[in-house]
Amino acid sequence: MFEKFNFKPSILIEKANKINAKSISDLITNPKNVLIVSFEVKNIEKFAKRLNKFNFEEFNIHLIQPGTLEDDANTFQLLNEILSESKCKVFILQNHISDLKYFFQAADLSNFYANIQIFHNSLSELQREFSNFIEKSFRTILNLGVSGHQQHLSENAKIPKSSFDNYRLGNLLQQIEVIQKPIQYSNCVVVDLSIVKQSDLPSKLEPGVSGFTSESFNQIARSIGSSENTKMTILTGFSKQNEGIDEVSVDTIAQFIYYYISGVNKSGNTHGTVQETTFIIDECLPYHNVNFTKDEISMEWFANYPYPLPEELKHLSKVPCTYNDYIYSGKGELSPRLEDIFSWLDELREQTL
Repeated sequence: MFEKFNFKPSILIEKANKINAKSISDLITNPKNVLIVSFEVKNIEKFAKRLNKFNFEEFNIHLIQPGTLEDDANTFQLLNEILSESKCKVFILQNHISDLKYFFQAADLSNFYANIQIFHNSLSELQREFSNFIEKSFRTILNLGVSGHQQHLSENAKIPKSSFDNYRLGNLLQQIEVIQKPIQYSNCVVVDLSIVKQSDLPSKLEPGVSGFTSESFNQIARSIGSSENTKMTILTGFSKQNEGIDEVSVDTIAQFIYYYISGVNKSGNTHGTVQETTFIIDECLPYHNVNFTKDEISMEWFANYPYPLPEELKHLSKVPCTYNDYIYSGKGELSPRLEDIFSWLDELREQTL
């Protein structure tokens, strides 16, 4: 698959497995592995240098590191092949949120049905960018949840395909753990550097005193990495960083990559280990009954959508939730977040009948 593309060395974690290009096609079929690709991001060698100063735990995964794609004209083609052929996790570094158009178009061509969680500080900017995307590219985009946005940068903005799992920055600053379930339910997560406080990312060209600290930023990264459902992770916003990037900003970005890999590595230890208990709630309005399951190994809770879904949507039928969702629903009415998601699934199901 990768033999037809030319790459330049970029993110190379020296402690990871040394892998030649010809073996990549075999390794991408393993869901435990991670493919790291960069699209002409500046200062990439500085992030790699900082990463190699960190103390990585022993790898239970293969890091597949072909490098930076040399020709931007091949971006769409590479993304299409990744979505069509790979089963591993994918971590992409890209310059601008507008570059998502290539991913959307590749998802359409490869029939990758995406529930996407985006972290961005401005709904207004996202609305402007998405308005320039061709309508057909949204065909397989099922939901665009946006989190971390700030009210003064988002008032009255409308995001297409945004049905649920939208959280303002203020909500998440009070309780960052809230975002874990939306991440677990998404098969693609997009993180824009705009969400980080300027004090922790001084290289930002646009001033902004509000945002996530580097600690919260790292927590998001680890949650993404440990989510078994999240196949594609895109770190973007590099075009809005000072070209002469400072060491604090380098460290913040390198740490995000480190904690993402750490999260994947952690999940690799328990991959395939399942021991579940099922709880049935009768007359859980507006549904006749709803089954909840608890993973006795991870202690995670899930709500199971009560109707069959077509093959391309089956990955959405098991919704990550909390124990509180189960308790709330046990009183006879589905919890608000689950009702939003189930109503959305009802609509998707009706469209396919």
